Amino acid sequence: MTLNVARNRIDSKFPPRLSRLKNLHSLNVAHNMIRGQIPSELADIVELSEIQFQYNSLYGSIPSGFGR
Repeated sequence: MTLNVARNRIDSKFPPRLSRLKNLHSLNVAHNMIRGQIPSELADIVELSEIQFQYNSLYGSIPSGFGR
């Protein structure tokens, strides 16, 4: 599954509940106004192999275990 919400003017924190999307392969949230820390829960999405979150106000490290 792919979720692309790029350039949607999303103005919020990164929703950690995205980790519930267990079949997510690709996530694109680029070019929004998402702020806060990159959630460690992203590492729980074992199928996730591509993520794009450039041009937001996120900080922190890519979660360990991401892309295992």
